[in-house]
Amino acid sequence: MVAVNLVQHGSNVSHPLWSMVETIRRLKNYTWNISFSHIYREANMVANGLANLAQRMDRGLHILYTPSPAVSLLSLRDVLWHLLDQYMGQIINLINVDVERIGDFCWYIHGIWLLPVQVILAWVILYINLVYSPSVAAFAVTILFMVCNTPLANMHKSLRSKITEAKDSRIKVTSETKKNIRILKLNSCESTFLQKLL
Repeated sequence: MVAVNLVQHGSNVSHPLWSMVETIRRLKNYTWNISFSHIYREANMVANGLANLAQRMDRGLHILYTPSPAVSLLSLRDVLWHLLDQYMGQIINLINVDVERIGDFCWYIHGIWLLPVQVILAWVILYINLVYSPSVAAFAVTILFMVCNTPLANMHKSLRSKITEAKDSRIKVTSETKKNIRILKLNSCESTFLQKLL
């Protein structure tokens, strides 16, 4: 904020950066469209890192052929945050699906031994109560219903994958909206953006 005020309003000759500020003000008056605004350091960590690096250097022209390690880490962090925002929905869906599958596995693993026991017990109870031929018919109907459940299970699986894709896109849009709101806040552009909306 101090630098923006210096460039916009000028400084005293006694200021240690007076010559630099006046050079910037002279360049600003050329025939190009240029504006200065205050941006919080969280909105542009790489520029902040370069400014801190420049403070530690001697005055004069410095050409960096490779970025310094601190700036490289900041730019890598910016890229990782961008990728995280982009794939946040997919990551959340994968975590939810994995946790749910682990829970379902613990429940359905008992079906390996429980299903044959249930079928045998049902057949024995039917045989005791209805004798041979009705118990076979009832058992056949039970098997038929179990086979008919397979297409319904496949349909449920496809619908569930579509729901997961819709949830993924919704989380992605929500994350992008939050990121854009944060950028507007950090760049102090709320009033400008509001004027464009109105």
